[in-house]
Amino acid sequence: MRSFLGKINNIMRKKWVAMMLLVFPLMAYLAFGSFHITEFETADEHYWLYSNTTNTRYWKYDNGRISQYWDALLAKDWKKTRINDKPGVTLAYVSGIGSYLHRDFLNDLTTGKIGQLSKVEQMQKINGYYRYPILIFVGLFSFALFYLIRRLTKSGWIALVAVSLMLLSPVLLGISQIVNPDSLLWLFVLSAILSFQIYLNERNGKFVFLTGFFLGLSLLTKYTSVILFPFLFLMILSHLFHRREEFVGKGLDKNVFRMFGAYVLVLIGGLLLYAVVLPNNLLYPKNFLKGSIGFTGMPEVFIAIGVIAFILIHDAFFWKSKVTEFVFRKLAFLRKFLLPLASALLLVAFVGVLINVAGNDLFGFHSVQFDEKSKTVFKKFDTLQILFMQSMPLVFSLTPLVLFFSMFSFVRNIFKKSRFSETYLVLSLFVIAFYLASMEQGLLLTVRYSIVLYPVMILMAAIGMYEFFSIATRRSRFKAGIFILAVALSIPSLWLMKPFYFSYMNSFLPTRYLITDSWGYGGYEAAQYLNSLPGAENMKIWSDYNGTCLFFVGDCVANPLTMSNIQKKAQVLPKFDYFVSNRRGAILSRKIWDDLKEKYGSNEIWGFVIGGRADNFIKIYKNNP
Repeated sequence: MRSFLGKINNIMRKKWVAMMLLVFPLMAYLAFGSFHITEFETADEHYWLYSNTTNTRYWKYDNGRISQYWDALLAKDWKKTRINDKPGVTLAYVSGIGSYLHRDFLNDLTTGKIGQLSKVEQMQKINGYYRYPILIFVGLFSFALFYLIRRLTKSGWIALVAVSLMLLSPVLLGISQIVNPDSLLWLFVLSAILSFQIYLNERNGKFVFLTGFFLGLSLLTKYTSVILFPFLFLMILSHLFHRREEFVGKGLDKNVFRMFGAYVLVLIGGLLLYAVVLPNNLLYPKNFLKGSIGFTGMPEVFIAIGVIAFILIHDAFFWKSKVTEFVFRKLAFLRKFLLPLASALLLVAFVGVLINVAGNDLFGFHSVQFDEKSKTVFKKFDTLQILFMQSMPLVFSLTPLVLFFSMFSFVRNIFKKSRFSETYLVLSLFVIAFYLASMEQGLLLTVRYSIVLYPVMILMAAIGMYEFFSIATRRSRFKAGIFILAVALSIPSLWLMKPFYFSYMNSFLPTRYLITDSWGYGGYEAAQYLNSLPGAENMKIWSDYNGTCLFFVGDCVANPLTMSNIQKKAQVLPKFDYFVSNRRGAILSRKIWDDLKEKYGSNEIWGFVIGGRADNFIKIYKNNP
């Protein structure tokens, strides 16, 4: 028996074992992700897939943004390559693979030569063609994340646990099923941060180019990534400050030149990729600036960066960084406080959110809806309350395992230093910087808006788990046990939430609260119920939100605007047989619903609840005129 265990122990020490074990969570990710992937339509997703939004029995496929990008590129119509302000170009490349592989089918849809396929079957095929490439790409990209995390932490087991938890995160898996720039954004932003930190640690030039590459991909995905411009610069300052003694011996001035040179190369590489892959930028410099260095608030940020860089480089050139070294030496006492302070701030935010819920809105901000769009909402609360509000979606959509170990890492970092302290600091500062940037923009964070924070928190949790179990001092087979435990504890969260992963809320949030709505989930189920009724093909229904119409076999119109237009023409008001409503649609159509219930006497005949939360509903009302 000992001989057998010894052999197992020797095998587990091999570097390739951790990467091979990643196949198991990847298989689980693909299995859960493939389930129900064609049976829903989320908000705004149709703009990327098809531009026709008639949503009737006579629905016809038309090119959406993804196809528009490729049509413009192939026609060399550079102006039209700007398909959206996000801009979502990487989405066109990844999801566009499906449109290329199945171009004959999509061409038949465009020309109406589709044969006997029903509208529902058409929609399911379209969803599959565009969504599967994203799901598979994210899965394959997990190996790149594994490599970067292992290179940064010097631990294949931390990389294995971190990437496994990312693949099995309900929120990250859920967004990976959706044709939306956010499905790719978190990959590229995290990779840029990891690559640059590896460069700072190793001074290996290839990671400069990798950082520039991922920065460019981030910019091509969504404008949120402009936060990387100041954050990468902040990483340099933090690294120089924390490694002062090391650099003084090797020449602080040389390292200042080297690191700021690397920063410039990263910017040039990222912006060049952003310009070339989105040719509209070359024709219209205004668009190029608007989506990158000229984004709201960035000019002021770059002025600050320029001033600081000029001072440091000037000192390095004329005085061999003696002034910088003097300042860093005098401020050296602060180094032991930076990580504890950052960790304490995040701990206060997380604990405050939990206490607020346990205390039945103790801090008084639950009156604000999570999808509130008004910038004036911040004027009603103090800074601490706003911090709690911004943290709430993240806290309650992390799995309990990740939430526990991320908070453990906060507590540990307050009281004890570790070999991962600099990595912890970078990750913590990114979360704080993201909060500050969103508050400056007047943006109330939602699960989707804060998607880039999930892999960051998961990485901190994985390191925290590693330190909690003191894996470095244990036998290799014990490491495998922790990996199995991490996967085993993640699966139930997916199983209980399937197939509505992106609406996941953990058990710490009472069912009376919401941090996200159905976002189109449940529409397919509502349509299936209506399709099962006698004479469904001859029925006419109205839905207050997208998600139902394209799966219904009869006539259907959707969203509040269509009903508003119909109501204005009361003399030709069509006779609807059924009305369909979900939480978001009911809010947008509140006045319309008051009229419908009063004039039509509509009665609820079917209901469906997402995630066991009554307010996250989709309902069907029968028209009783």
